[in-house]
Amino acid sequence: MSALDQPESKPPLVRRTCLCLLGALVLLAIGTYFAQGPIRAWQLKQGVASLQGLAAPGTASASDPPGAHRHTFSKGEWVVGVSQDSHTIIGGGVLVVRDSRGATRAFVGHVCGAGAFERTCRVLEMLAQGEAAPDLDALYRHLEEEFEEREVSPQGTD
Repeated sequence: MSALDQPESKPPLVRRTCLCLLGALVLLAIGTYFAQGPIRAWQLKQGVASLQGLAAPGTASASDPPGAHRHTFSKGEWVVGVSQDSHTIIGGGVLVVRDSRGATRAFVGHVCGAGAFERTCRVLEMLAQGEAAPDLDALYRHLEEEFEEREVSPQGTD
């Protein structure tokens, strides 16, 4: 058999380089997938910590965390929340709220974009048109339907 009869093959170095790159991409994807849980837990803990010093709406200051939204309901109840966008490479999908009752609650799920908590409050107000004005209970019912609630300990999340 002559050299002309054999099919042309890629040099071994090119083949090994392609396999190494493919392997690295697979490991990166797997690592990113498994890193989601710890990163999300860290983001929940950071969200809880960032809300600890915040007071009622109308008292916003330069020390507020980025993206914090304050909302006051018609009965005088208020809530302040921060969220982490789900559309990031790692982590995200986190919503933490603190209310006028003194409760801090954390939720995970699809948090779509920056300002997601503000949009949630506006949608709740629009859906209540012609019905009883929304309150904290209505907000929490809505959040429980859309997200999975996580336990919050005094130091962060469990």
